Amino acid sequence: MSERASESSKAEDLFVELFSEVFGPEKLQLVSPEHPVSDIYGNVRYIDFALRTADCKVAFEIDGLQWHHPSAISVSDYEDQLLRQNSMIHNDWRVFRWTDRQLAHDTEAVKDQLALFLEKYPDLLDFEDFLPRRKGESFSLRSHQEEALRSLSELRSQGKTIALLTHATGTGKTSVAIA
Repeated sequence: MSERASESSKAEDLFVELFSEVFGPEKLQLVSPEHPVSDIYGNVRYIDFALRTADCKVAFEIDGLQWHHPSAISVSDYEDQLLRQNSMIHNDWRVFRWTDRQLAHDTEAVKDQLALFLEKYPDLLDFEDFLPRRKGESFSLRSHQEEALRSLSELRSQGKTIALLTHATGTGKTSVAIA
């Protein structure tokens, strides 16, 4: 860990917390804080958080307004920040940025964006994380439902591909359709 990484900001700590909530604490080991990279001129720069997958390099940047807003910094510092980001993009980094205010006040939106931006990487999210949790059990069909299935099977054997099942409300037409 670099000397810079030992002094994280409150916003950076919050990013770690949100990342952990989305992907689980075990995935934090994949994130490198204050990750050094070279710009196009060979100068060492630091990414707030970096992540490598088998397919790409991902940079997460946390922007405090006092350090990044064009009206709060000099023109040369602002242009230097643009060079830094352009260098990362040129070197095949995918760059995602949030403000410290977003991390503190729009936490659900930031978590949704993290999940969306990284959904292509199966090592981070399991497919089940995108589906509602389901509980199920088996059930038995009633005799009239079994008879309907036999009739549907006979129609299919005759080359028919569609049929209309009519039963009274509440008699299990949906169960027949699923079966």
